[in-house]
Amino acid sequence: MDISKILIIDDEKNICDFISKKLNKLGYNAQICLNSIDFINIARDFLPDIIILDIMMPNINGIEIIYLLKSDDDLKNIPIFVISAKTRDQDVKIAYAAGAYKYLFKPVTFVSILNEIELLKKVSNDNHF
Repeated sequence: MDISKILIIDDEKNICDFISKKLNKLGYNAQICLNSIDFINIARDFLPDIIILDIMMPNINGIEIIYLLKSDDDLKNIPIFVISAKTRDQDVKIAYAAGAYKYLFKPVTFVSILNEIELLKKVSNDNHF
């Protein structure tokens, strides 16, 4: 699996800017979505290889966003990396049950995100996704 396009959905602009600038410097095409209203149109237009998603969002929370993404034929197979300040086991289980691929706790380091992207690349190539 070639991973080049990454969509970051988080209402915290500083987090989105930080992650996207770092990813873009490494040659990825990272786009941001700062609200839970426009995410579906942005995701359909951009067709990312990975989505990085916050859970605590206004209007539509991240769990609902996962369900909406997974119910869309064009978006359902995109791996979703959740980054969240919610650290309870129950929150993690709910995210995985909704369809999250990976769950990372905030504050998350860029190195952790990059390691997970690289691991997904390796797993995808090994399993020929």
